[in-house]
Amino acid sequence: MKKALILLIVLFLVSFVSAECFTPRSSTSLAIIEDTILCKGEYYLPYGIQIVGDNIHLDCNGAIINGNNSKKIPLNRYGYDNTSIENCRIYNYQSSINEWADADNSILRNNYFFNIRGIIVGGKNNIIEKNHIIQSGFGIYLSKASNSLISKNEIDSIREGIFLFMSYNNTIIKNDIKTIDNPIVYITWYSSNNQFIKNKFVNNWEVIEHPYSENNTFIKNIFK
Repeated sequence: MKKALILLIVLFLVSFVSAECFTPRSSTSLAIIEDTILCKGEYYLPYGIQIVGDNIHLDCNGAIINGNNSKKIPLNRYGYDNTSIENCRIYNYQSSINEWADADNSILRNNYFFNIRGIIVGGKNNIIEKNHIIQSGFGIYLSKASNSLISKNEIDSIREGIFLFMSYNNTIIKNDIKTIDNPIVYITWYSSNNQFIKNKFVNNWEVIEHPYSENNTFIKNIFK
């Protein structure tokens, strides 16, 4: 009787924990409108995931989001504030995570493999930290981004590691970046006052800075 009671308690707890996570339906689009934890597993989501609203947290819980070579955006949150995406494993998309948000958003501890692009960041006061971007077209693209922190990411890309366009006052610190045959850092029009601190650049030392970009500083970086 005692053993049976213990078994029932264990089954109840497992059911309770399972109810805490959400299982997406493959081959459909997924809109996240509230804090969500995905159940572990692999999901084929050619239309990706859209964050719809402010103050939303998505924890993929280690789940694999597979685009099966889709041209859609794997994770998109356009114009929302104070959202976060973490612990996702994203494979086989021809697009990238789009962070076209206004402010105070974060992308943390995600893995990106075999995608054409890595992460696109816009807006201000965003945190992109501890992501692994492996064999993607480019690593992290800052487009009209400001006052954001790009920290402790591992980037192994076949194009630019870090690309800046009209971005300013960002801190790029302690990232491990490797590229194959393109500039490791590409700073384009009107990108100014960005700091590159204690990053490790491997295989390509080239940094290209276009006209009208100024006051970008490199401090204690390692080039190999």
